Amino acid sequence: MVEEFERYHRQYNSNSIIDVKDLEKGGGKECTNLVVLISELYNFQVISCILVYDLVKLFIFDLNELNVELLLKVIRSSGYQLRKDDPTALKEIIQQVQTEIAKKDLGTLGSRTKFMIETITKLKNNRLKQQNIMVNVESILKMKKFLNNLGKKIQVQATEALRVSLDDIRSVETKGKWWLVGSSWAANLIDDSSTSTITQRVEEIDNSTSSSLLKLAKEQKMNTDVRRSIFVVIMSSEDYVDAFERLLKLNLKEVQEREIPRVILHCCGNEKMHNPYYALISQKLCENDHSFKITFQYCLWDFLRECGENDIGGMELVKNIQTSSTTEKIPLRRIVNLSKLYALLITGGHLSLIILKTVSFPKLQQQSRLFFQLLFSNIILLSNETQSSRKSNSQKQILFNVFSKPLTNPTLAKGILFFLHNFVRKSEILEQKEKELVKVGCNIIKEIIQNGFRTSNDH
Repeated sequence: MVEEFERYHRQYNSNSIIDVKDLEKGGGKECTNLVVLISELYNFQVISCILVYDLVKLFIFDLNELNVELLLKVIRSSGYQLRKDDPTALKEIIQQVQTEIAKKDLGTLGSRTKFMIETITKLKNNRLKQQNIMVNVESILKMKKFLNNLGKKIQVQATEALRVSLDDIRSVETKGKWWLVGSSWAANLIDDSSTSTITQRVEEIDNSTSSSLLKLAKEQKMNTDVRRSIFVVIMSSEDYVDAFERLLKLNLKEVQEREIPRVILHCCGNEKMHNPYYALISQKLCENDHSFKITFQYCLWDFLRECGENDIGGMELVKNIQTSSTTEKIPLRRIVNLSKLYALLITGGHLSLIILKTVSFPKLQQQSRLFFQLLFSNIILLSNETQSSRKSNSQKQILFNVFSKPLTNPTLAKGILFFLHNFVRKSEILEQKEKELVKVGCNIIKEIIQNGFRTSNDH
């Protein structure tokens, strides 16, 4: 739309039309209509005031009859909103107008120019009380209210106003469209060498926010452009739905998509307290594509190997692991946060306990033992919370859905039963009320697994 406007604007100026009666010729009419449409998009917060102010400055640079008319259109359509959003910028614009007017002979100023100066001065002083402008403001308020009510009836993805500037639009051919994910560089992502262009997209998202997020990404050892891109999306999204949609719009290749769960788990593990935001994004990813479930499984195995479980992950993987007598000390907050995230994924049915098939429960190291104590305790506590919020699902049914799946692997089922009896029931890491709930849950799980064994033996 802006490109169309600039094309007509150049066309009008090249024709040297100066008579106000000819404003509807040579592209003048198109310029007027497009500016009004841009102003209304700004009123409804589709675009921010940045673009509108850039256009206003463009008009002030050359105060011919068309530009004066366009200035009046903007003031009439969006004057109050501009004054409300950025009064400082409005003050600067008035100073620019005064500077430009001072260069001209006052006797040569047209009536529309004088009227424009009076109008913009009244706007600055909040004295613009003309009836037609007030009617426009009332109409906008009514329409905004209607749209807000519409959002309650149907699912609407609300986003912030697009903070795009006139320079951004003019440099589309060289810098791309940073506001449209996937279009911020000229070449498509053909091979791994072109992943460096993702940083260019991230750096232009929002200069103030993006620079601090990129700095934080480097501090968090996001050492590739793909990981930094994912990190910025996760940290700058409005909510988990917005984050999920923006992650998909990154249009990463299959290999690059595997970095999404790793970055999520890294961020989750470094939070001071557990944040369900990361689990909710993970759930959406698992629902969208089965490959994410596999990646979360491998990420769990990687984490358990960090905890000292060198035999996790299958024989081929174990052969390539250099066993060490010393195990890295993992921060407690990371163990706690990841146990809660995986408990949410398992309880919600997004992951299965079958992913623990390579775990040897009787021989767990201290850190991994703590992780599984928290994992199983959180699963039981979550099943109790879900029972309270959804009366149709009993705790026993929820736990059956989770713990009946390992019955297909008797070794895993017996290992879980052993661990629940010897470590989870006797855990001292929970509060007294939670301990009682966990003990009840352990009894239910024991009954589920033992009944499963009896049924299989009968068959």
